[in-house]
Amino acid sequence: KKGVKKLTETVLSKAKRDIDEIHKEFTLAKARKELKKSKVDFVKFLDRSNEAGEKLNSIIDTINKGIKADKISDDEASSLRSKIKKTNAARKQIAGELQKAFDSKEEFQRTLKKAGIKTLKR
Repeated sequence: KKGVKKLTETVLSKAKRDIDEIHKEFTLAKARKELKKSKVDFVKFLDRSNEAGEKLNSIIDTINKGIKADKISDDEASSLRSKIKKTNAARKQIAGELQKAFDSKEEFQRTLKKAGIKTLKR
């Protein structure tokens, strides 16, 4: 029982910390600030946002596995999912800024190349 509890606390505290960091980093205000600097900085920000999205998906998988193994309660999982949902909503708003930022697909492709990004996964 102690081992399960310790594992749960470790998993939850790491997940909460990771979610909080991502939630604070990827805001619409920060995206707009990067866009004001340059379009290259903005696409780099978007690339980091996509990496954060993959991390969030991994956290969701961990939460689901924890629930199935009775190591994470539904209440604990619910609060984490709520924060993830808010974070993903902010990331969708940021993606909306992408559509406004570029006049053409060619300009977008040139900017990706300048940023050293081969493709921007959505």
